[in-house]
Amino acid sequence: MYFKFDSYFYESYKGKTMNANIVMVIISVLLKLLMGYEIGDMTANALEYTTTRGQTFKDGFIILGCIIIQLIIDKILLNKVAISKEDSEEDAENGFSPIVLDTAIYLFGTILIVVFLGMLGSKTISVTLATMLISIVIMLIVEKEIYIDEPTLKKEGSQNVKGLCEKSFGKDALIDNKIAYNISDITDKNDWIAIIHADGNGLGKVVQKVGKQKDLFMEFSQKLDLATQEAANHAFKVVSNKFADKQIIPIRPVVLSGDDMTVIVRGDLAVHYAKAFISAFEEKTKEHLGEKLKDKHVFDEDKDYLTACAGIAFVKSSYPFYYGYQLAEDLCGEAKKDTKAIYGAYTDYLPPSCMMFHKVQDSYIFDYKDIIKRELTAKDGLSFKAGPYYIHPQKSKNTIDDLINASKRLNSENGDGIKSGIRNWISLRLDDRSKADQRKDRMLQIFKDEGEAAITLLTYENEDNKNCIAYDVLAYYTILNQQTK
Repeated sequence: MYFKFDSYFYESYKGKTMNANIVMVIISVLLKLLMGYEIGDMTANALEYTTTRGQTFKDGFIILGCIIIQLIIDKILLNKVAISKEDSEEDAENGFSPIVLDTAIYLFGTILIVVFLGMLGSKTISVTLATMLISIVIMLIVEKEIYIDEPTLKKEGSQNVKGLCEKSFGKDALIDNKIAYNISDITDKNDWIAIIHADGNGLGKVVQKVGKQKDLFMEFSQKLDLATQEAANHAFKVVSNKFADKQIIPIRPVVLSGDDMTVIVRGDLAVHYAKAFISAFEEKTKEHLGEKLKDKHVFDEDKDYLTACAGIAFVKSSYPFYYGYQLAEDLCGEAKKDTKAIYGAYTDYLPPSCMMFHKVQDSYIFDYKDIIKRELTAKDGLSFKAGPYYIHPQKSKNTIDDLINASKRLNSENGDGIKSGIRNWISLRLDDRSKADQRKDRMLQIFKDEGEAAITLLTYENEDNKNCIAYDVLAYYTILNQQTK
């Protein structure tokens, strides 16, 4: 039998991270020890008639408090891991037996009682052991949903994964032996993967307009879910030609519901997948919800579709998923913040669709705001945070096509020299503009024939936004072209 959250516990150690979940597991162990002692002590004292009413109430409240805290911790741990029942067969084998664990903990508690508290009477030890074993049985009955046997874990996990993949890819696209059960199955010529998190815009306005009409809102929710699913199916088809010769599909959906989509994909597919998903989301919401959006005048100009924002975290395959997802979510939030600012106080306008990405350079986890300050901001205020990248052209904003086309300019014969020069220019530009300008002039002299256009484009500093696209283009080019396998 295995804990549903065992794979997360295992991955935490595998990733050599010490996080809140492990702390909670340790607290859970200590709670079990305390409960074992209090139950045994209270029962033994009661049998010997050596206890008082006050002492009994005190022990009872301690035990009750431990049980409540234990249940809260279990709930938090279970909610932390949405993919616990979707783990592969290999992941299931990494579990540990809660029966063995709990028995060992309770027995250890008994030993502590005997050794440190001088409770050497055989009756006391027997009572303590009995109460501990009864506690295990009660816990298994009350919390049976926390424990499932290995075959059930594998069966349910396989069914859930298959169902989510069918929903995301389309039933005709899925062959059972092509599901990516391991992160390593997603990678190709390099170790870069992408965690994409996308979220619809304007849903708050929708709730205000139709939320009080129960039947209409339920119909709206169902059609929104359908539009999101069809958008994911379209995105899959758009990128599927890039892995047609592969045995395993390098895409693993994590969430696909309502207006939310989270997926793990091979790094080089991510931008095209996100662009296709967002574009299709606009089209499918217009198809399924357009009439209702116009009839209810949800948005100014009677927009008859919904838009979406996405965050893409490019990370190595060994990177802890939790932190990668958190970054993707932060990037999505940053994109939403930027797109909402386009119309300022005009809150009834529908924000345009866009996406934001970041390639993680360090093993240490930073908040995205810290990343902006530490990696992407020059001393004179120039920002190398050129996103978000918009689906459709917006004044003084970069589009996704701008990013893609700029990266293609580095495929020239002198591409390697230009990339090296631009990296050096970025490093200098963060600290000293005059030295960076000298480096730029030198590059233009060296690559004046073929590379001038690329250098000028990459080192262009947008005066309206005070940003530069060079950092993002180099990062994206690396994801697409780096060969490490």
